[in-house]
Formats: sequence, C-alpha cells, structure tokens
Amino acid sequence: YLLNSKSDPNMWSKVFGTPLHIAAVLLHLKVCKILLANPKTDAMIAHPSKPPLLHTLCSTPCQKGQEHTLLQCLHALKRRRVDLNSVDAIGDCPFSVALRSGNNAAVRFLILAGARPAPGVLDEWSLALYEHTLEFQSKRKLWRKERRKRGGPKVILGLTLSDLCSDAGVELPVPAGSSYSQSEWKIPLLISDCCIFLCRHGIHLAGIFRVQGVAEETVELVKRYDSPYTLVDISEYNAHSVATFLKSFVSSLGESVIPSPYCNSLYNLCQSADFIEGRAVEEDEQLSEELLRSVQRVTSILYDLPMYHLPLLYYLLQFIHEVSKQESTNLMGMGNLSLLWGPLIVRPSTNEEQVEWMMEKKSSLVMTFLLT
Repeated sequence: YLLNSKSDPNMWSKVFGTPLHIAAVLLHLKVCKILLANPKTDAMIAHPSKPPLLHTLCSTPCQKGQEHTLLQCLHALKRRRVDLNSVDAIGDCPFSVALRSGNNAAVRFLILAGARPAPGVLDEWSLALYEHTLEFQSKRKLWRKERRKRGGPKVILGLTLSDLCSDAGVELPVPAGSSYSQSEWKIPLLISDCCIFLCRHGIHLAGIFRVQGVAEETVELVKRYDSPYTLVDISEYNAHSVATFLKSFVSSLGESVIPSPYCNSLYNLCQSADFIEGRAVEEDEQLSEELLRSVQRVTSILYDLPMYHLPLLYYLLQFIHEVSKQESTNLMGMGNLSLLWGPLIVRPSTNEEQVEWMMEKKSSLVMTFLLT
C-alpha cells in the first residue's frame, strides 16, 4: 500500500539507512523481496550505506524456511546489475562474508552467478567446492561445443543415463550388500537438483506432480539445463514448475528407467505377487513362500538392469515414498503417485504397448508393488 501511494521508498536516515537496508539487517526478507521488485527502489539499492546491501544479505545464515526468499532477493540484485565482486569499507567481498557467516545458500548463489572470491578467503573444503564448480562449467562448454559440431540438439532431453551419468553424475552412498562400485552408483545431476529442491519447497504442496507448473518456467528450465554438467540455481522457480520439468525429463530419457525388455516379466511377477498378497498370506505358509519367491525374482530382475538404471530407480522410489508420507497435506498418496509416475518409469518401447499399459494400468501396478 505504501509503495502504491506517494510514500518515497528511497528515503533514508543517517542512523538506520534506507528501508531496504533496515529490512535486510533485521532479516525481514519478504519486505526486501517486495522492495526489490519495485522499480522505484533503484536509488535505494545504489545507496552508499555501510555495509552494502549485498554484503548484508550474505552476512546472516537464513532461518528455517527463509532460504528461498533470500535467493529471490539475491537474484533480484543480480538482475539490477549489482557488482557481485564489490568490496566493502574493510575490503571484504560478498563471497568471503557469506563463507564466514555460514550462509551456504548465498555461497551457492555466488558460485553459480560467477562471483570470484578474494585470494586467501577459501578454506580447503570451500576451495575444492569452488574448483569443482569451475571444472563443471568448463566441461559444460566443451560438451556444448562438441554437441554443436555433431549437429545435436541444445538440450539434454532424450539422452541415455550412460550419457548423463558416466562423467557428470552425482555419486550416492552404495546400499549395504550391493555389488555395485561407487563409480557405478550415480544419478543425473539434474534429478538430484530437482528432488532436493522439491523436498525443501514442494513436498507439502497440495497436488504436487498432479498440478501443472507455469509453462514458461518449464520451457526455461529445459533450455537452461543444456548439458549433463550444467549447474542451475532453481530456487527462483515455482515448485510445481520444477515438478513438471522433472516428470518431463524422466519421461524423455533415451531409455526408460526400467527398460522395455524388462517390463513384461516384471509386470507378470508383480501381478502374481499382488494376487498372492491379496489373499490370507499370514494363514497359509505356502502362499507366504510363493510371495517371497516372487519378491526375490523381482529383485533379481532389478539387479540385472543396465548400469545407472538401478541407482536412479532406487533414488526415485525413495523420493516418491517421501512425497507419499506427506499425504495429509499434499493429498498425493501412494495410489495417485503410482498412477503418475508408473508410465514415466516403467515404459515399453512401442507406442502400442505404451497405450496398452496405460489403459490397463500395468505401470501403476508395478510402481505400487515397488513402492510397498
């Protein structure tokens, strides 16, 4: 209301500074976001207060639930062309301020935005993270250059898991008892980014994965993830848009998470186990043994999946299970999620088979069995 009236948003006092700086100092990040969204506040951003606005936002770790708003404020400053490498009166850059304050959200933003830390401000771990990020940016440029030479598309939709994971994948802890090596237990960087973001900001939203995101944001995400090495700060996007993008990416994989040759045998076993489980297993030892044998055969098929397919399946099942645990708020129980994710993860190769599986809900039956 005050911004829409004749109130001057650029007023300031010698003691407290501008309204924007006061809001930043007091960590009223929603107020900062509103002020930064108003074009009248250009003079407020450029005001030579001490410390500068960017340093102030980087200097205090976010409270729970404030990280998303902080990153939106930082993105707004970047759009206003604020110098990310500026120094304050004592020679500190935003990078060193964020590191010293433990503001990890600001550190990630500054790395992805291309900010450069002053010499000597990074400890060993932070330096390794920073160099790893620069290495990925370099590999991204080489990958895109090679892609252009071959005349391939500028997006990564349609690539196989081997293309996405062999060099750029995110390593996950290998489950105990597994014969997989650490270099084989990896998932695409993009999927890790989206799932972590949704666990923080989207898991409680009603209709998550059922409600469509903003079309423009989904298209923008497709364009921004232009290589297996691309690091994207997705904090500025709507959670439903990220969820829609994640589904689109999984459905576009060059080979589905559970490839076509495994679909029918897996469905038959899951159908058999589902039928057995629906009977009085606890009262019949023979039925219980049959169910156990079916589960063991399913496990055997899954361990026979091509490289990188089982780690991704394992990761997605854990993630979907976490989403289903919030059914009281997001209204997305196991049944709904199986119907949505089944056709994306268990996908036959031909269109005719895909239609048949969808009509008979075969994919959702397999997903329900795997999730339970």
